Amino acid sequence: MNTRLAVFIALLSLSLGTTVAQVNMTDASGKKQGPWIKKYENGTILYQGTFRNDKPVGEFKRFYEDGTVKAVMNYDDAGETATAVFYHSDGKKAAEGKYVAQKKEGIWKYYSASTEGYKISEESYSCDRREGISRKFYQTGDTAEVLPYHNGLKEGEWIQYYTDGKICLKAAYKNGMLE
Repeated sequence: MNTRLAVFIALLSLSLGTTVAQVNMTDASGKKQGPWIKKYENGTILYQGTFRNDKPVGEFKRFYEDGTVKAVMNYDDAGETATAVFYHSDGKKAAEGKYVAQKKEGIWKYYSASTEGYKISEESYSCDRREGISRKFYQTGDTAEVLPYHNGLKEGEWIQYYTDGKICLKAAYKNGMLE
């Protein structure tokens, strides 16, 4: 019965001038090509997206085990650069930023799990390492802390602020060590 159904679908597809979409295919050299879907053991989708020559292209979505969206990544045509938005399990935005060659690059923004839209921090990255100014914010949007990084280590003047904008603490880091 299953063979007859498969033959019927194939013939129907040919007669309509369409093909049945195939997923999780590799080419002769073993590279992923076309649409891919990977599932959790419980059958819900872990991720779905498209590969070209083993590299992700276009929109990729990752899901929590209950089926809610965990991340949406939009890859360029070369599969090297992606803008990413991550979500908390309740659907609120958790983080957003950019990957280049699968490494964090540029400004990444992080959001509260409890208060929708509240940006708690921004961190600057270069080749997956913190590089530049990292900031933490109060719920009002005012700066709570400024801390510079170099080569992934705290480096320079660290300043914390009271909610009224006055300086609470000033210190310095050198090579990741508090001076």
